[in-house]
Amino acid sequence: MSESSPTNSQLHNLPHQDREKGLKLRLTSRTVKVIAFSIFIVYLVFILIVLRDLNVLSIGRSGGRAAFLSAFVVIIPVVYCLLFVVRRFTKLLDDLGERHLAPLGDQVLKYDTRAPILFLRSFADDRIMSMEEREMAMLLNKDWGPVIAIGKPGDELPPLGASRLYVADEDWQKVVGDLIQKAALVILLAGRTAGLAWEFMHCRGLVDPRRLILLVPHNQFAYEAFRLSVETESGTRLPSYPSERLGIGAGRWLGIIRFDAEWRGSLQQFPRPKGWPLTHLELGSRGGVLRLQFQRLLAPLGSELQLGSSLEGQSEAPNVLGILFKVIVFSIGLLLNIVAVWAWLMMPQ
Repeated sequence: MSESSPTNSQLHNLPHQDREKGLKLRLTSRTVKVIAFSIFIVYLVFILIVLRDLNVLSIGRSGGRAAFLSAFVVIIPVVYCLLFVVRRFTKLLDDLGERHLAPLGDQVLKYDTRAPILFLRSFADDRIMSMEEREMAMLLNKDWGPVIAIGKPGDELPPLGASRLYVADEDWQKVVGDLIQKAALVILLAGRTAGLAWEFMHCRGLVDPRRLILLVPHNQFAYEAFRLSVETESGTRLPSYPSERLGIGAGRWLGIIRFDAEWRGSLQQFPRPKGWPLTHLELGSRGGVLRLQFQRLLAPLGSELQLGSSLEGQSEAPNVLGILFKVIVFSIGLLLNIVAVWAWLMMPQ
């Protein structure tokens, strides 16, 4: 950024971050997880004790045991519902804590001397793409450089993903122009807003075309509106939205468009990971699959643009032992619950 450009510390419309609150939220989430895991282990041990005492091969004969086992069967769905609620609740706590602790753009640019990676998008997309942006930023931050995006005015807290740089409304175009010239890579998410077409035209005049990446959304209407706007105002022809999808996409993103030296764009769809859908099971989350897809499609840029080391992400081959371990643990819990239900059904009337 130029010295005359406003920084986060010079503005008054910054998010209301509280480091102490963020640390407390993180600690609360971890405490809840430990308590929930401990309760679940006690629950499984309790199942074993109950089944042993009732001797399921000769179902309990007293009305007291029958009533006890009937109440126990009711507990089973309640426990699993509570586990689901705890998982969602702790994720909300984790995300909120991370948003309080996330460094803002000017702080990142001060302590990270690598050339930034500029992420341009419509503010309207912030609320619907947090997972995709977060996984992409985590991958690129580690090996290539800090991912920076202009923050939305009025944010209570910065979204997770690219580090937000908050600037005055009248200065955002100048700041974006400065960042475009300094950026090692510019990533622009196509959309319907007019500002995105302006940003593309600005990139066309300042950036080596090989250093511009267009993200194509899973929204044909939004992409086609962007494509027509770009072609009308700059004469740059972009690939049409594909009629056939060759991959599974990366969340809400279908693929990327890369340009050659003559600004001819080619569309590459995010591929289906090897071993799919076992890869999803082995990684245990949609975020792991997203990292795989970003790694496969973006990794070649590292050597071509001399951005540094190759992206280090997840292995593409599913870990068979990891899959078997998860299946066995899940099956043991499921089997114990099935036996308990069977014992309940077999009780004499």
